[in-house]
Amino acid sequence: MGLIFLIVKIKKKLLCNRLLCSGNYIMAEISEVNVNYNVTVNGRSPYVVECRYQDMGGNVHIFTSRCLYFNPEPLLQSPMVKVYVEGDNYKHYYVDIDEILPKVIRH
Repeated sequence: MGLIFLIVKIKKKLLCNRLLCSGNYIMAEISEVNVNYNVTVNGRSPYVVECRYQDMGGNVHIFTSRCLYFNPEPLLQSPMVKVYVEGDNYKHYYVDIDEILPKVIRH
C-alpha cells in the first residue's frame, strides 16, 4: 500500500520538474485561499491557493496550488502567479506559489 503512495508522489514530482524545465507558463490571478478539509495531518488541514485564468476562447480555468501548512494569505507578494502548463493541455499544471511567497523558516 505504501508503495502506491510513493509511486504517485514520484510521478507528481517528475511532472512538476518536466513542467518547470519546459518553461511554458501562463499568468493566473489569485482568486482565493481555502482550507483543504480533504487532507488532515496531525489534526490540521492545509491551505491551498486557487487561481483563475481566462484563455482566448473565453474559458475560465481554475488551478489549485500544493498544500501549505500555514496561512499564506497575508504573505502573498503579488495578485498574479505563474502556472506552468503542458502546451494547451491545462490538466497537467503546476502552480509556482513559492515564487510569490517569502521563504518561511519554522523553528
